[in-house]
Amino acid sequence: MNNNKNLWILGPKDKKFSGIGLYSLNLLKGLSDKGYKDDIVYIPFKSRTILRYLYQFIYLPFYLLLFSHRYQNVILYEEAYSFLIPFCDLCRKKSILIFHHVPEGNSGDSVIEKLKYIYMRMILSLTTSAKKIAFPSEFSRAEYLKVFPMGRTTIKNRYIVIPNSFDFPAEIINSNDQVIENEKDTLSFLYVGSEEARKNVNTAVEALTKLDVKPKIKFTKIGKAIVTENRKKLSSILLNSSLDYQLFDFVNKKELEQYLSTCDFFIMPSLHEGFGRTPIEAQHYGKLVISSDIPVLREIMGDSAIYVEQPNLVSSWVNVLQEVVQLDIETLQIYKNKAKKNSARYTIENVTDKFIANVLREEE
Repeated sequence: MNNNKNLWILGPKDKKFSGIGLYSLNLLKGLSDKGYKDDIVYIPFKSRTILRYLYQFIYLPFYLLLFSHRYQNVILYEEAYSFLIPFCDLCRKKSILIFHHVPEGNSGDSVIEKLKYIYMRMILSLTTSAKKIAFPSEFSRAEYLKVFPMGRTTIKNRYIVIPNSFDFPAEIINSNDQVIENEKDTLSFLYVGSEEARKNVNTAVEALTKLDVKPKIKFTKIGKAIVTENRKKLSSILLNSSLDYQLFDFVNKKELEQYLSTCDFFIMPSLHEGFGRTPIEAQHYGKLVISSDIPVLREIMGDSAIYVEQPNLVSSWVNVLQEVVQLDIETLQIYKNKAKKNSARYTIENVTDKFIANVLREEE
């Protein structure tokens, strides 16, 4: 075990179970299981509050100036913390940045999203001075290198792909296999995530409203809206449809497991991701994921999911979903087996070993 502690700079506690938060949280669990006793700093205020931003932009820089010298490495949990790199590296390079995805502007973004995009583009150049950068996927690393090209040696030693890890439950409760066993009166579709423009949720849901199938369609969405305008649009689509639906900003862990266990299909309509945690979680439960056909989701799921080309179009989703609900029992079982096999690649133990060997371990 490395006797020198690492310091993890994480986000607000109310974001700890977001996709970005869980990346670090699960690595910390894996490291703890292997004997590491790292220190953690959370922002003690809710996200999108003035106190949160004062803490992030004023307190954290001074904290790192005073205390970063005590640690072997300082790990910054997302790319928005790139501005902290100089405060970590005054005496020697200690900063390890977790870079989830290159920000992309979108015509459908809210004002807050647009401001965040401008801020991120301003601070991205600071990332090149980090000691190491961990990327959750080959795709996110490739997108970064389009902006900041580097030599092969730098890429190999400093820019390292460490996929998301998952703390899967030991037992799966009440798994719903009725979709495979017999015809049902209702087919349920689940989406877990937020509603920023890049998530493309409204497109997929509008497609669900247009399906021509005998069973009743039920849609469940779990996760905060983030962008209230998009929630209003989603609510309008649902209210004017014949779908049964549920919208939850938050559910606890057991409730989430229940929804993952009992849904028939999981949809992942996102147009841009650094990794994409939620479809892998669904695959652990043997669920067939219907996903946008974007490179990163192809990378993490391979042939274990069904993909929608031109996912920004409602008609594309209608065509694929119509085919999915008509799949035969044998084909559904094949996808169930593939889903479980694919999700097993991302256990905490496997990913933590790679993180230690390639990110934390110093070069000889």
